[in-house]
Amino acid sequence: MFKNKPETEPLVAHIDHFLDEIKEFEQYIPLATNLTSKAIEARHFEQLSKTIGIEINPNKEGFTFSDMIGLNLLDRIDVIEETSVRASKEHGIRLDLDKMYNEWGAFDFGLIALKNSDTFIFKNIDTCINNIDESMTVTLNLF
Repeated sequence: MFKNKPETEPLVAHIDHFLDEIKEFEQYIPLATNLTSKAIEARHFEQLSKTIGIEINPNKEGFTFSDMIGLNLLDRIDVIEETSVRASKEHGIRLDLDKMYNEWGAFDFGLIALKNSDTFIFKNIDTCINNIDESMTVTLNLF
């Protein structure tokens, strides 16, 4: 539509250049996605640094994604993806365990004394059994 019109040639040249830059950057999307995962913590970057043999410290002042590209980290994307996947799994486990901990921490066992005895019974036994079942299911599915 625009390519055959002389007055649009500069615009078409800019668009073509822009598209080329986008295509060039596409190769770095897996790197960006894996290294910016909210699950990756400082210890994961330390482990990556040891494994790869290159210091990766995103908290270092002035450290940018361009620096990561300059370190040729794309050559080690397999290790980076593996670390990111592991970090995501750990993060999921941590969230599930925190949820269970909070649910049990707020649980009211509600002991009731039986009349004329030193015996107590759970007032919320059905809820307790349901929580145990749910916690066991979550725990079995963690790994």
